Parts: sequence; C-alpha cells; structure tokens
Amino acid sequence: MKRFWTHRCFAALFAVLLLTTTGCKEDNAEEPAPPSNVTTTLQPEVVPAEGGTITITCAIENPVTSARLEARTDEEWITNLTVLEQEAKVTAVATANELLEERTGTVTLAYDGKEYPVEITQSARVLPYALTATGITHCDALISIVPVDKEAAYYSAVAPAEGFDAATVAAQNLAAFTAAAEEAGQSLAEYLATVTRSGDAEYHPARLTPETSYVAYAYGIDQSGTATSEVVVCTFDSQAVAAGEMTGSTIEIEAQSLTSTSVAVLFKPSDPSIYYYYEMFDAAGYEEVRDNLPAHIYNYYIEQVTDYWSLEMAVKYSSAYGEKTVQSKELTPETTYYALAVGVNLEGLINTEVAVLEITTPEETPSTTASPSAPTP
Repeated sequence: MKRFWTHRCFAALFAVLLLTTTGCKEDNAEEPAPPSNVTTTLQPEVVPAEGGTITITCAIENPVTSARLEARTDEEWITNLTVLEQEAKVTAVATANELLEERTGTVTLAYDGKEYPVEITQSARVLPYALTATGITHCDALISIVPVDKEAAYYSAVAPAEGFDAATVAAQNLAAFTAAAEEAGQSLAEYLATVTRSGDAEYHPARLTPETSYVAYAYGIDQSGTATSEVVVCTFDSQAVAAGEMTGSTIEIEAQSLTSTSVAVLFKPSDPSIYYYYEMFDAAGYEEVRDNLPAHIYNYYIEQVTDYWSLEMAVKYSSAYGEKTVQSKELTPETTYYALAVGVNLEGLINTEVAVLEITTPEETPSTTASPSAPTP
C-alpha cells in the first residue's frame, strides 16, 4: 500500500507540471509590436537669409498610443518652436541671418523614447555690393565694385576709417552733394548723375596717406540723394613708404672749408641728370629720420603738393641735380653733423643708396686779429 500510494503521487505531480508548462507556452505565443520610427521632411530645404517659417513634417511608423511628439532646440536664431500633434508637424521661425556666411542649427525631435535630429541650414546674407580693395600701396589702391542690381545707381568713395560712421555717411554726403550742386548751378539730380555709378566699376581714390586705415564704401542712391540700400564697407590699410626702383647711381659728399661754425658741403652725383634730396642734420635730427628715411623724404615732397603743384612738380622744383655746393653757417663748435643725400624719382621715392657724411666741427679758434692801438696823445 505504501509503495502504490507513492507511485500515484508522482504521477499526479508530473501531470500538474506538464499542464503548467503547456499553459505558459500558449500565453507567450503572441509576438511583440514592431518599434515605432519617425521620418522627416523639411521645408524649405535651405532657409533664405532673410529668415521665415520652417516646417518639419513627420511620418510616424507604428505609432504608439501613449507616445507624444516633442521638439527642442538650443539655437537662438530658431524661434517659436511649435509641435502640431494632430498634423504630425513641427514649425519654427528663423530670424534673418546677418552673417556673411551660411549657418546651420539643429532641431531635435523626440518620440517614444527615441530622438531624431533635424539639421536646419540658412543661407548667408547677400550684400547689395561686392566691394574689394586690391593693389594697395602707400598711396594708392584699386577699388572694385560688383553690384547685385546692375541697373541701379550707387555712390562709392574712400574715407579715413577714423571717425567714419556708416549710419550717417549718406546724410552727410547728401548735404555735401546739395551744396556742390548749388555752387555748380545744377539741379541735385544733374549733379548726382556726375558722381554716381551703375554696373561693375573700378576706380582709384585720391592719394592715400601711408600707414593709415581706410574705408571703401558704397550704397544705392536715387535722384533725390536718398539712400536706397544699406552702406557696404570694405576696410584696408595703406602700406608704409618703400624705396622705388634702384637706378645704380651714387652720390659723393665732400666737406670743404670746415670751421668751428661753418662748412661748405659738395654733392657730386654719378649721374648728373638724377634728382636728389639733400639735407644736413644734427645728431638728434639724423636719428629721427634715419630709420624711416623713405617716409621722411616722401612726406617732404607731399607737403609741397597743392592744387597747382603736383607731386611730380614738387620733386622737380624742390630737388637738386648735378653738382651742388651748399654753405652751412651758424654751426656749433665741437659738434657732429650729418650731411645726407639720396636720389628720388618723380613719385618722391628714393631710388639710390643713401649717402651720409659725418662732419664734426673743431673747437672754436680765438681771433688772432690785433686790436687797433690807442692814439698817441
């Protein structure tokens, strides 16, 4: 009896386990739902520079009832981010791009635990004029202008960068144009026709000052002198004065009849046809000009340029040529002086090696002339 009961107990237990295992298989037979996924379409594909509305249309595969579409961005220029749940869309507003280069930002969508980044690209701001300065020297530059509108009139000029204000330059110019038109006996429209341009253009400004910051600018203008576009600027720096093309000529300097207070200085160029600058300095004056001699000489001639004297005339009439003797008086005894000479071209640039002669005056010599004798009583 005991053994028979044990067998029946194990048989019953086996049946229960078999039933339990079979029931579990039936419960897990259902396959899980496929994962959701979001694909996006962006309009416009590239946002224009002036900005505007951005629309991200979402196609949600295998939507989940409990999931919600969300969106976020860290970009300051992408604003008013809005999720339209019923339409499965996200909208935003892009501000105008004031940069002269393309920019990108990201709007990140989130759905059912997954994130979907959408890259937004915005075009660079296009200026009404492409303005460049090339061929820059100490005194000149080539200003090139390429307008977007080839037919519209515009005004362009070059001004020192110091004190230039793009916000007020159009009004200042209008006042100057009005005064110039009245002086010329013309209407403002007639005068403006003589100073404005249209289409692509190139021009050289008035003579520049060496080592100075400048602004080339351009803006649209109508017949009444009113600005029709923003003022576009291009900044550049004029270069330092450099030497001109060397001629190979030389200049000899001789000191003659040297006393404690005077000397005669002879300048002898190897080529008698060259123009040359000459001067005699004390030690302090020589040190001042020695390290910047091209600029010192150029400025010397520029200071003589007037409405009636061109730079070429200033060089011709203010320079020496051929042999020249210069008498220097009122020197100080036992003092060192420097006689200097260098060839120059008609642009005021040195074109020979600099010749320098160091001259030291001797100590003062007492007069040896006898005083007249007193009359004999």
